[in-house]
Amino acid sequence: MIKIINSINAKLKKEKSLRGGFTMVELLVAVALFTVVMLISVAVIFSIIAGNRKAQNINAVVNNLNFAIESMVRDMKTGYYYRCGRVDNFSQASFYTSPPTGLCTAGASTAQTDISFVSLLKPQPEAVRYIFVPGSAGVPGKIEKYTSAGAGASVTGSSLTSPDVDIKSAKFYVDSPAPGDRRQPSIFILISGTAKSGSTESDFIIQTYVSQRLLNIGF
Repeated sequence: MIKIINSINAKLKKEKSLRGGFTMVELLVAVALFTVVMLISVAVIFSIIAGNRKAQNINAVVNNLNFAIESMVRDMKTGYYYRCGRVDNFSQASFYTSPPTGLCTAGASTAQTDISFVSLLKPQPEAVRYIFVPGSAGVPGKIEKYTSAGAGASVTGSSLTSPDVDIKSAKFYVDSPAPGDRRQPSIFILISGTAKSGSTESDFIIQTYVSQRLLNIGF
């Protein structure tokens, strides 16, 4: 009886020793596989974070551009006497009071890169000009804004768009009939370019339509 019990115990111990733990080779393979999976996972996570950061930077640049364009559109909506091309009497009294000359009445058939008008965003009428300046020699293209506070006042200018935006093309399709005409003055704007943030670039096209808010009955 004792021999049988000892034999059974010996078999159990042998089976237990066979089932318990891993061999060194199995352990090394498991660690290697775990290391490879972790390295791939970390690389993917860092790639996602970098891509998200770049997307956020580009989004911030585009949002700034949209804000600039919206401010220009708001200025145009409240203005009148839309003129296209360079206006010699930009800061003269005739720009505000005399019967308008040089109004852009070509309609939507001719694209302009320069538009001037009388703005009413401020308490006093203000002469405003927006002009597209093409880029050259590594300098990005931009849209500049010039203002004159009144007849004979000095003209001041600044860039409407940031250096992170390269304006490739800015076209104004202007229809500005004389006061009293049945047609309401309007402007169709088409702007294209590239937004940059570090080494990341994103092309964009913006188009919008502006109709003069005031009735076209003369001022």
